Amino acid sequence: MTLCEFCILQQEDHCSFGHPTPKKMRCADFAPGIERFCATPADYAGREQLRQMARFFGLTGRELARVLTMSEVWKEERSSDQPRFSSEHQNEKRSA
Repeated sequence: MTLCEFCILQQEDHCSFGHPTPKKMRCADFAPGIERFCATPADYAGREQLRQMARFFGLTGRELARVLTMSEVWKEERSSDQPRFSSEHQNEKRSA
């Protein structure tokens, strides 16, 4: 398993930035994608799950931090996509 397999910059068999495949699990432009860790969004169980997966595959340091940041950003985006029904919002819908 290579670091490129977790990176959204990988296109087919090469890096879109032109980097060679790293021999270690380190890359200055590593950009993890949630879809590279979980095949479907339903598989995502939380930050700790991604931490364990990333550590299992040998990610440490900045690369691990980027995976954890990606999980938080994805979680926030996902929660903002969900409709939020506060009592005010429900009252507005009833009066309309």
